[in-house]
Amino acid sequence: MAGSRSAVALLCVFAVAGVSSASFGMRTSSRPLGRSARAFADSLRGNDINLPTFLAAARAYCDLVGHFGSFAAPSSSEVRRCLAKIEQGIQKLAHSGGRRRVRIGRIQSMKALLQAEAAVEGLHKPKGMIADPSAAIGLLWARRALHYWVEAFDEHAHHSGSLLDELLIAYERSLAKFHGWIARRASMMASQAAPTWEDVRTNAKLAPSDAAMRDDMRNWANSVRKVVKCMHALHVKFDMEDTRKCV
Repeated sequence: MAGSRSAVALLCVFAVAGVSSASFGMRTSSRPLGRSARAFADSLRGNDINLPTFLAAARAYCDLVGHFGSFAAPSSSEVRRCLAKIEQGIQKLAHSGGRRRVRIGRIQSMKALLQAEAAVEGLHKPKGMIADPSAAIGLLWARRALHYWVEAFDEHAHHSGSLLDELLIAYERSLAKFHGWIARRASMMASQAAPTWEDVRTNAKLAPSDAAMRDDMRNWANSVRKVVKCMHALHVKFDMEDTRKCV
């Protein structure tokens, strides 16, 4: 089933006219999460996503997540494979030949990429049944992984729960609805290896204090939520919002 190879590992990750971060009116720090927030915000172009900027922001975030602790490091490589599906999808479109051949230089946005894949006969099926591998599935699970961390950071920014509890809350708000029994069980087991937020803060050198980290998390969640919302709208627009559960 589409996305089944990526779904479990995505839990511990993130599980994929210009608008700058200043346009959001947000206050970001020069610390890691502040830089990440600005990078993702800069990928937003009105109602579209600039792909080169988004891919760079996502890879940099994978690097950051890799420092959160051993519970997160393995999954960052899985998300990199998810991002690779996006680039491979672009390459396939560029080398498809015929009238539908697309120059790589023309695919700079998520809208253009999904539109190009939608035009490939037999690649995706109606009612959101998208192929795996494809750029669309890579973007789908990258977006869901980002949504997971949006919810986790937002929860810690406003409450004082443990990392484990807040990861479970984030999971229910983001990935749970797309997981079957096996994936859910594996995700719950992976969460048990989570350290404390203090461990994450010091391991990744996120901020000098918990209060500063919470502030950075709040800003990151606010800006990346806008990116996630835009990506979701584009998947829906092109009938690529695959809601099938993995195993």
